[in-house]
Amino acid sequence: MIKRLTLALVALLLGALLQTAAFAQTPQIRDVTGNWIDDEPRVLKARMLPILAATGVRIIRVDATFARHHWPGRDQAHRVTAVFDQASREWRANPVAGAARRGDSLFVQWEVFYRRLAINQPQQTEVAVSPLSEKTIGCAQADTDLDLLLLRTMAQSLLVRNPEVVLPLRGYTVPTHLMVSLRNMGFTMAKTEVATSANTVRFGPPDLAMYAPRPMARVNETRREYVRRLRDGVPDGPYRLAGWAYAQTQRDVRRRPSLRCVPSKHWFVHEAGFHLNNGGFLPTPPGREGVRGETRVVVMADTANAIALGITPSRSVWHPRIWDLHMWIDRGPECRDLSCPTVIQIASPSFIDGLPTPGNTFFRSQTFE
Repeated sequence: MIKRLTLALVALLLGALLQTAAFAQTPQIRDVTGNWIDDEPRVLKARMLPILAATGVRIIRVDATFARHHWPGRDQAHRVTAVFDQASREWRANPVAGAARRGDSLFVQWEVFYRRLAINQPQQTEVAVSPLSEKTIGCAQADTDLDLLLLRTMAQSLLVRNPEVVLPLRGYTVPTHLMVSLRNMGFTMAKTEVATSANTVRFGPPDLAMYAPRPMARVNETRREYVRRLRDGVPDGPYRLAGWAYAQTQRDVRRRPSLRCVPSKHWFVHEAGFHLNNGGFLPTPPGREGVRGETRVVVMADTANAIALGITPSRSVWHPRIWDLHMWIDRGPECRDLSCPTVIQIASPSFIDGLPTPGNTFFRSQTFE
């Protein structure tokens, strides 16, 4: 009898502990959406971990929040309520994804709204959030790696020491900032159609080439003299290829250009503004924006700043906002030129001396689709 009572008490205690553990569990959900390669259905998918005891937690609702190109946070992102698929044991949501293109960066974060069923706890709705998931639509990582390799190979023709002489013969006719080197950008040569705002990005040779000037002489040249020479409009060769870029006028403030499987998150905005006769740049942004980058600036009339300043002999060239993507050679002692890794970011990973530009010359647009 005593043995049976002991076993019964142990069973009750174990049951109580298991119930307490069930009540203490917090829903965990993870995104399992594919990259929507080829004919894969454009559905957002997630799995709940662990399987919760039905008496411990009640799921009220599961939402998927998502955005393309830029992640604005869950509160601003698109939102759709998911349904549970019994066959796959997945939560599934159907976003409006018909306009999504190959190479678009897709960001997804899930929310689980639930209530605990413990008698001694208030019946309030809580929210569990998944880690942010990121993928490139239509592309595996191997596809992205291959496209980056191909683009790097197409930059081979830019490996020259005197670009101001050679590149005009190859279609890069415009030194965008005269012969001046810009800090962390270098000396830049652009195709004619880029300089005239007529370019459309295509998967092919770069639209612009960026070069680091010669290093400062070890003797008979102070840094002050060196920096002055980088700004004086006289070539500062021999140059070294630092990187290359793709660019087109920002005709759509949300839709980024496409470079096959290069993720769209890498595109940023080169602010509208004047190229100055000293090689510098004067941004002319529009007025205050609720979402940075949401204003279309294609002609000078689109921004009061440009109209107020006007064209003068010292600022005779104005351009609209431009979608821009920079690829840099990340040089190190173990590699040489194009055998080095390629880094996609606004400024050079290695310091390049020269004329500084205003802080709002380039920025990451906060628009998304």
